[in-house]
Amino acid sequence: MKLIKDLGMKCPTKSRPKGYRFGLYECSYCGTNFEARTANAKNSKLGRCQSCAKIKHGFRHSSLYNRWCEMKARCYTKSHKKYHRYGARGISVQSDWINDCSKYISYVSSLDNAMREGYTIDRINNNGNYEIGNLRWATYHTQATNRAIPSNNKTGYMGISFRGKECKFRAVLTVNKKQIHIGYYSSIDDAIKARDSYARENMLEEYIHDRRE
Repeated sequence: MKLIKDLGMKCPTKSRPKGYRFGLYECSYCGTNFEARTANAKNSKLGRCQSCAKIKHGFRHSSLYNRWCEMKARCYTKSHKKYHRYGARGISVQSDWINDCSKYISYVSSLDNAMREGYTIDRINNNGNYEIGNLRWATYHTQATNRAIPSNNKTGYMGISFRGKECKFRAVLTVNKKQIHIGYYSSIDDAIKARDSYARENMLEEYIHDRRE
């Protein structure tokens, strides 16, 4: 559990006119923010928000439950390291999955290749939400071809960037987490052609640019 902000003294009573000190905390399970008395913050039951505290589904120690928590944190917790790639882009979670992980787990478990070694959950439409019809189990290789173009890429093409030092366009491919440098080219068209040619020669057709990303 992480303290986000000290909220000061609140909720005064007759016996305690100044009230109690409260803080805004980040749920250690799903990443959402919630208020709690600072004095009770170290209580294990208060280490999570009310929604997570009520969960009695038996999934808490499963990998799918952890993925459910991580999915929500990426979409709704601004302090999450990957929020800029999900929540900040408007990516959300299907409404009836937000507070009920059993529905999410039931759905993703029914998909082809569920829990297969080397496969993880992927959104089919990279700009779409976590919802029924837009999830699949895919290899890292497949997911790598489905990513949004990084914000610092100004060419409009995945794997093509302009290098100011060389004053040329660089072409690369990332396969199985390994970046392959193809070369530097005077024009963006030459860089695209070289990248596509490399993809064809190495049977990586899914990397070919058939349209501007």
